[in-house]
Amino acid sequence: GQTMQTLLPAVASNNAPSSSLDSCSGIPDAIDPVGSTRLSRNALLVLRTMIGGAIALGAIDGVLGACGPGLFPHFFTSDASVAREIQLAAPLVGACLFVHALSVSLEGVLFATGDAKTVAKLYLGNAAVVAAAFAGVRARGPTLTS
Repeated sequence: GQTMQTLLPAVASNNAPSSSLDSCSGIPDAIDPVGSTRLSRNALLVLRTMIGGAIALGAIDGVLGACGPGLFPHFFTSDASVAREIQLAAPLVGACLFVHALSVSLEGVLFATGDAKTVAKLYLGNAAVVAAAFAGVRARGPTLTS
């Protein structure tokens, strides 16, 4: 996310990347001609490259996050019931890690383009989904067997 916030405005405006959050208040120079809402060719190239990188890193994280605990659950515990739960949760962990890399990159795009309202709406939606998911898990009760 921070990389996207720093690089997208800089490349779009042909300036050197900045490490300051204050300088990344939006990318008005990234918009092609005055009055247009299209991103410049440079901005689109950076955006595509960064999103591709996020997908690749997310895939690596997801595979490692799912395979490590899934294949070697006893590395984390000697308790057989806990190891079984780790194996059951491993695919979900992998899926979350895959989506996370893309999510933070897209969040960075929204911040870089000055669209904090959309970020706030997404945060509220995510919070509602997570709260509902945890409420469902809580209602189901503990899954570990004794």
